[in-house]
Amino acid sequence: RILSATKSFFSRINQSVKDALIRTANDYKAVAQESAENIKKRPIRSIVNTMPFVAAFYFYKTAPKEQSYLDSVVEASNDLLLVGEHIRNPNSDKHVQKIMWYSARGMLRYFNLKLFTVVYYSDYSEEERTYLSQCKYTNPTWTELPSRIVDIGILNHWWRLRWVMTDFDVNFNENSKEFDHLYN
Repeated sequence: RILSATKSFFSRINQSVKDALIRTANDYKAVAQESAENIKKRPIRSIVNTMPFVAAFYFYKTAPKEQSYLDSVVEASNDLLLVGEHIRNPNSDKHVQKIMWYSARGMLRYFNLKLFTVVYYSDYSEEERTYLSQCKYTNPTWTELPSRIVDIGILNHWWRLRWVMTDFDVNFNENSKEFDHLYN
């Protein structure tokens, strides 16, 4: 008797699950048909309506990761090392050295916002567990965060590092007296 009651119970649940799945499938089928009709009626409007979702998906898929930033910084550092000290751009060198200093001390933080990634620095290492590093009153507030941003990554590029490294092999402050005779 218990066995038949159990079978009956599970067969009712099984039937209700089947019915729910069939209703859901029919609903999705109706939505797909209506969407296809709307796309045929108004193709331009359909494209315009889907573009933000496509763009957001593309930004999401191309948001760079933490390792990508570290690789880019190491590559920038290597590029700077290949250039002589006198012709190296001091702004590029200073920026990359500062990032390397923060990275070596574990002070860089990465905040992935799904569509883009923000890299900023903290006053303390991630491993440091002192009172000052944990207290919310001694840590920077949200209003101070913009001044601590080191880089922003969008579309698989780290834009500040890319901008700083544009003319890394040109020292605009270099003394050019040795070439003055060519222009006089």
